[in-house]
Amino acid sequence: EDIKSILSFTPNEKSIWLFSATMPKEVAVIAKKFMSSPIEITIGNKNIGSHWHSQDWVLQYDPRDQQNIPISTAESFANFGFVIDFQLRDENASLEILLPESKKPSMSLTAGNDTQTQHHVTPNQWHRLEGSLSGNIFTVSLNGNQWLHEKRTTTQSRNGPLTLAPKGPASFTNLYIRQVSPTDN
Repeated sequence: EDIKSILSFTPNEKSIWLFSATMPKEVAVIAKKFMSSPIEITIGNKNIGSHWHSQDWVLQYDPRDQQNIPISTAESFANFGFVIDFQLRDENASLEILLPESKKPSMSLTAGNDTQTQHHVTPNQWHRLEGSLSGNIFTVSLNGNQWLHEKRTTTQSRNGPLTLAPKGPASFTNLYIRQVSPTDN
């Protein structure tokens, strides 16, 4: 009730971020009432603790027992734009990104030296991915440099979650995902 009271006095146009270790009905009601098109991000199994935690506006992934637990949007997307700031915190860490309805990674980034099969980034430094998926056209830039330009995916995009699958310790901040019309890029 206190949160509802406080939020009722705030301006209609505002940015709200709600973080909760679990997603009880009360938090979901607040999100629906005070947020425009809220997006829920589920880490691991819904309402169960995992290798993920947030601290100082940064979402940290620290694998235990060699388990890799991906993070997926709870909302489904077909055509979308995204911005993701990330850091691979180990020279052996990697990040795979799976598009909706994809069973294998659409992109893979690895800390370390460059090879022809994956794109490599400097470990322990922040990097920014910006991109969009429209129909079956996928465009991505890494740190402001075009990486994939109008890459065709094997199938037309379908509704589904966007999934980040770190392998090894990683950090994320500024996770933005929004639905776009097929003509927006």
